[in-house]
Amino acid sequence: METAQCRRAVLLRHFGENPPQACGNCDACLEPRPVIDATTIAQKLLSAVYRTGQSFGIGHVEKVLLGRNDERISQRGHDTLSVYGILSEEEAPLLRAVVRAATAHGLLTATEHGGLALGPGARALLKGEIRLEIAEPQKKRSGARRKANAAPNPTGDPLFEALRAKRAELAKANAIPAYIIFHDSVLRDMAQVRPTTLRALGGLPGVGAKKLETWGDDFCAVVREFAA
Repeated sequence: METAQCRRAVLLRHFGENPPQACGNCDACLEPRPVIDATTIAQKLLSAVYRTGQSFGIGHVEKVLLGRNDERISQRGHDTLSVYGILSEEEAPLLRAVVRAATAHGLLTATEHGGLALGPGARALLKGEIRLEIAEPQKKRSGARRKANAAPNPTGDPLFEALRAKRAELAKANAIPAYIIFHDSVLRDMAQVRPTTLRALGGLPGVGAKKLETWGDDFCAVVREFAA
């Protein structure tokens, strides 16, 4: 359980009791780990669970959030949802921990067929009335190596910066968060692949049919400016 709170207190509250905030005996009390504010990831998760119909397991929901090209996703039209591709590659390693913490806190519940559905606390979190914090996952030995090999955002790359500027412009004009349009990981791929047509842009991870139709021309135009 990745919750940052006392494990015993969380479990007792789950069964309807009202225990003290800390028992003083569990590992979370005796050796507390650094805490991560996972509210934004949890909001993305709950939104995806809701928009996909509250019947799919975490594997499917995770693919939707990461914008994976998958036949099952496209058949159900889940690549046209606003939540398709909104989870960044940097946030992805925390998703399973957030699922477990969200379940422990009553934000998520399991269906009888093993899917995920919204729990009684989901509405408050989605409205920003409560937050979700998790204990920072213990880093694996190979984590530093993976981080070193990960492709960073190419700050200083004129095309990447131009794509980010276009995203900011569109987000402001439509009064939506920038990540709803495309995450940095998608813009990074655009800067590297330089797609000048909708067909080429649609082949990138995180670019679903709806996003391609809504934003594709704007971003292809930016790429074409640098290709000229």
